[in-house]
Amino acid sequence: MGRKLREFLEQIKNMEPLKHPAFIVALILVGFSTTMGFLFTGEFNTDYSAVYYGTLAATLVTVFAHYLNVTKPIIYILLYHIIASIFLIFVAPIGGPYIFIWMLNIYITHYLYGIRGTIVSLLWLAITVEYALLLQRSVISKDVVVPTIIQIFIIGFTGVFMSNISKRSHKERRLLKETMQKAQIEHQRLLSLVNSMGDAVIATDTDGQILIYNAATLDLLNTNDSLALKPIQKLLNLYDDKNKKVNLISEAKKVRTSTKRTDLKLKFSDNDYMNLYINISPIGVSYDQDQEGGYTFLMRDITKEKSLEEERDEFISVVSHELRTPVTTAEGNVGNALYLSQKSKNKKQVTDALEFAHENIMFLSNLINDLSTLARAERAKVDAEITKIDGKHIVEEMDKSYSISAKSKKLEFESVASDDLPVILSSQLYIEEILQNFITNAIKYTKKGKIILSVGTSGENLKFSVKDTGIGISTSDQKRLFEKFFRSEDYRTRETTGTGLGLYIANKLAVKIKAKIYINSKINEGSEFILEVPSLHVHKKHS
Repeated sequence: MGRKLREFLEQIKNMEPLKHPAFIVALILVGFSTTMGFLFTGEFNTDYSAVYYGTLAATLVTVFAHYLNVTKPIIYILLYHIIASIFLIFVAPIGGPYIFIWMLNIYITHYLYGIRGTIVSLLWLAITVEYALLLQRSVISKDVVVPTIIQIFIIGFTGVFMSNISKRSHKERRLLKETMQKAQIEHQRLLSLVNSMGDAVIATDTDGQILIYNAATLDLLNTNDSLALKPIQKLLNLYDDKNKKVNLISEAKKVRTSTKRTDLKLKFSDNDYMNLYINISPIGVSYDQDQEGGYTFLMRDITKEKSLEEERDEFISVVSHELRTPVTTAEGNVGNALYLSQKSKNKKQVTDALEFAHENIMFLSNLINDLSTLARAERAKVDAEITKIDGKHIVEEMDKSYSISAKSKKLEFESVASDDLPVILSSQLYIEEILQNFITNAIKYTKKGKIILSVGTSGENLKFSVKDTGIGISTSDQKRLFEKFFRSEDYRTRETTGTGLGLYIANKLAVKIKAKIYINSKINEGSEFILEVPSLHVHKKHS
């Protein structure tokens, strides 16, 4: 019942003046009081029956016009004036308070038509009063005219005053409504902007209860539940780099300006966490407001960036270590050779020192070459020329380049090429760099026996193989063989120098040309590295 009453009152507030209940009630009272006046004063006779029926009809027509939503206000105004005129002429006594009912007419005409409508309504009232005086009195005295004029003036002034107040109130309500609509539009724009952001955004009050959040927040927290009015501390299980739990609201209360942190981790379980970038911003309010504004938090998953930073730091550490040793060794041996060449006649000592320096300089050269190749392999775009690949020609060139190195270690080097090899499209540069890596490793880690380089087919693909009788690779090491800077803990591997980048680069280059690398190896029985290269246009057709 209370809700319906509030709805009714709200409707009354929003009604236009013509539809205000006060007019309808006054209209009914005037119409029926006119009728009752005829009945109970004994003045009702056949001479006034037209007045009676006309008043009743006008009243009913006006009331029904309200509920039929007749949109022309002039109809209502004419009916109001006609009924009020009949009431004042035939029912209400001259000089009585009933004349003030005309204020409603003044109010409505001024509201809709301004001062011109007011003048017309006042003239109508003056004519009505004059006719009533002539009809009810044979002589019009000054004692009646002066109070009536004063009443007409008061009615006009009060009606205009009420109309101006109503206009001002209506204007203020309209401006307020427009302001609220604009605020609502701005709010929707803000929400749209926040929801379009790729970063998670959360706005809270000073106690940490969530007021606003976007879709990226749900993605970050991996949930579909509503976060409204939930405490942010319970949703974000944060720890710093010292594994100490962090209360985000306590941290926010310490800052006065926008602050960012990249040392926090969002933990889901003991072994499952996410590195977060968090920007903390207090919401400022004007100096004359007592309440605080709360906080906004912008969050982003930076686990990948952190991982890249760690890899970069590790890379710098390993490279600096790898560079320091051969540079120091080469510098020391060259200096020693210079000293011996001046002081000693033992040429073997000088030669040994220079050879040792040369080995370290060659290691530096290989490391620089590997780093250059690694930089090229890390690029997203294939920058090598795509040409027709003759597998037999590549094997022959590899044989010429590495058979001498193999023979220097008393190893047999054999090359085998099948007949009728298919011609494919790929990068000859990348294929040769991968095979060079396989062959140099085979020569390095094989003490006796032989190395076989072969090329055959596997379906439409070329299949290159480098097989040795070397030390072999353990199953555990095979799993990590293509990691950056990885070198086996096998003491036989440590007898030779290496950067741990060769196979990592080979695998990167293989990915560039859509090739695959396979390994067959057993400890003390040797290893076989297989490179299967497809034609790039065949790959594109299938994809």
